[in-house]
Formats: sequence, C-alpha cells, structure tokens
Amino acid sequence: MNYFDCNVSLGPWPFRRIIRHHASELREDLEELGCLGALVCNNGALLYADTREGNRELAEKIAPHRDFFVGCATIDPTWPQAEKELDECIDTLGFRALRLLPQYHDYNLTAALPLVRHAGMRHIPIVIPSGIVDFRQRHRLEPDAFLAFEDVRKLAQDIPETYFLWLDAVLPEDAPENVYGELNRGRPIPSSRLLFGSGMPLRSPAAYLKVKHLQCSSQMKQWITRKNFQHLFLEKQNAVYCPH
Repeated sequence: MNYFDCNVSLGPWPFRRIIRHHASELREDLEELGCLGALVCNNGALLYADTREGNRELAEKIAPHRDFFVGCATIDPTWPQAEKELDECIDTLGFRALRLLPQYHDYNLTAALPLVRHAGMRHIPIVIPSGIVDFRQRHRLEPDAFLAFEDVRKLAQDIPETYFLWLDAVLPEDAPENVYGELNRGRPIPSSRLLFGSGMPLRSPAAYLKVKHLQCSSQMKQWITRKNFQHLFLEKQNAVYCPH
C-alpha cells in the first residue's frame, strides 16, 4: 500500500545526531517504504531567531523535490509581520501549511489568533505538535512538558473555519470537528479525522508497519493513508505539488 506522510522534517537536530536528514536522503528512504509524498518542516526553524530564514532554507532544500515534498511554514505569530510572512510562504515559496511552536517560541496560543484567522482565509491548515521530542529524554535546553490539547481545543473552537492537525499525541475523541490527528500516536479514531505520520527522521520508520497492519476496512485505510492528506494539503489551494 502507498501512503502520504503528514509528519517529516529536514535538517539536523541541535541536541543529537540525525542520520540522513537531507531532502534527497529522506525522500529515498520514504519512497522505499511506499510513501507518495510528505508534508515537511525545517528543524532549524525551531531555534532560529528569525523563523523567516528557516522558511527560505526549507524552500531551497525542497526545490528539486516539489513533486514529492509539501512545504510547511514555521512562523512566530508574535512577530509584527507574521501575516505578511505567511502570504509570502504561500504565494512565493509555495507552502501549503503553517506550523505553530508555542513551546519553542515562548508564546500562548491565544497570541496566534490573528495569524490563524488569516491562515483560514487562505485555506491553510494549522499544524501544532504536542512536542517534537520525548521530554523524558530531553536536553536541558529543550521544553520540559508537552503542549496541552485544551489550548488547541479553544483555538479550534474560536476559529471553526480553519483546519488543525494535532501531531505527536493522541487526539481526544471529543476533539472539535475541524481538528485532525495522527495515526502514529495512540489508538485509531474515526477515519475522517486521522492522517498517517511517521515523524522521520527524528523517529524510526516503525510507524509504517503500524499502518500496514492496521485492522480496519480498506475504505478507512484509504482515508488515513491518502484521502485526508489530499483533502487538507492538496485540494484547497492552487496546486504546485504534483502527486504521483
């Protein structure tokens, strides 16, 4: 079976060695596992003082692979020109999603309301990870706790016209209908709310075995592995990405 992957990243990690983190290497590894394409973020954007540099770096890295990688912008919503930066990421860099990192960039999600509203008007989904790494084995300079889902719930309820993707954690069964989750974390929920994500290369490719042997109907597996990804990242905007 072939898949789309909603959770991969490029670039080195500052606190441990990551093998095969370049775009060509990651694409090769993903395609060997049956991946058709992937939503990708830049690891450097977590710690750059100016997240704009991280977005342009990501665009350069995936430029030869636009038939495979879908770019995801990382923006600090407290920056004065955050909405302008999102427009440039969409219109100039061809990105299709926005990642928020309140733990790394030190803000409360309520500060993201204007940017998230703007993203919704541009039909851009919001990607919010509960955590990038396992904090039980964290470096002392990394955040010391996972992001609480209740913060995401309130944001999603305040802006119901915007789609959200909650990564690296179990999606509660009573989550708002505009919030999607990741199969790789926890138990399955209804297919209309799940996407497959591996977390590569920060995590091992074991998630691919999980989805391969997932006990569900073929129709549900299609939603999890392909259709939800296409719905969120490939259908609602002018296509730059060319699926296989």
